[in-house]
Amino acid sequence: AAQQWGQATAAVAAVVGLALIIHPGPGPFVFAADHGQLGYILANRGAYAEAARHLAQAAAGLPGNGSLHRDLGLLFYRLGRTAEAQAALERAVALAPDDPLPHRYLGRLLVVRGGNLGRARAHLERALALAPHGEPAAEVRALLETLESQGQ
Repeated sequence: AAQQWGQATAAVAAVVGLALIIHPGPGPFVFAADHGQLGYILANRGAYAEAARHLAQAAAGLPGNGSLHRDLGLLFYRLGRTAEAQAALERAVALAPDDPLPHRYLGRLLVVRGGNLGRARAHLERALALAPHGEPAAEVRALLETLESQGQ
């Protein structure tokens, strides 16, 4: 089943990629969501730079989609492009203030970057208030404890 899934995602990536080469702009055949789907397929295959390029195009075409901005932020973070990651995650938080994920990811990024740790704490506390249970909450608590131990 896993091998068939891998073959199917490769085929879909090839078809969508070909469509985007033939007609890269928005129009009757290619939409921002197509870039998003290809971006997710590429990310799942480990092609993070190319995935980020497609998710950025999707986010530009669907500027109100917080999930795209959140996932783009994660890809930028994975690529070491932390300033771009922060901007995308801040946009995701603005678009979906009641979604704990962008708060958690932005808080983590701010801790790692050593930036405004007060802002990091605020985002982590908001993430914990929105989703107080499970493994993600444990990660947030650990980050908050780290900040506390550093006197932040």
